[in-house]
Amino acid sequence: MQTVCTIDILGLGPSIRDYKDKGNYKIGVNDIDKYHKVDCLVIADHHCAFSDERLDTVRNTTANTILSQNDEWSYLPGFVQIKLGPNRSDLSCIESDLYPYSVISPYIAAIHAYKMGAKRIDLYGVDMGDDYIKQIVQVKQQCVKDFYELRKYLNSRGVEMTVSSYDSLLSGVLPVNEDWI
Repeated sequence: MQTVCTIDILGLGPSIRDYKDKGNYKIGVNDIDKYHKVDCLVIADHHCAFSDERLDTVRNTTANTILSQNDEWSYLPGFVQIKLGPNRSDLSCIESDLYPYSVISPYIAAIHAYKMGAKRIDLYGVDMGDDYIKQIVQVKQQCVKDFYELRKYLNSRGVEMTVSSYDSLLSGVLPVNEDWI
């Protein structure tokens, strides 16, 4: 894998509309192509999780690499099947070929950025605000806990991880990137 200094993770929250491309390597999730083109796309969900419109966007991605643990996406050019770790939220496998996972795709994207050698990981559009995830308290709590633990791990390895918006659910556990605001 290539080593990249700063990697932008692009989620689908409302703040993604304000994202300004600074030329960094970009890892997006799901149907991010409707807003921005990315270098790598992470898809953790199955086909059935997407509406026809969203599925068309995923199928027509311009990303060079598609990462998923689900081989049902293998027909996409650039598909790479990843293997998830044995337990959710378990960072003990991060230094292996396994991918720790949480309950949202941007977590896997951040793990991939680390595996690529990023020294800084900036999360954009990872708001987890008005969509379905905010309605599920346990899921929300799990996301915050997992990103908090990931940040601690990354910081111990000299890697910085920030979030782009004070409106993000993660702004309580990740520093907000003031350069973006």
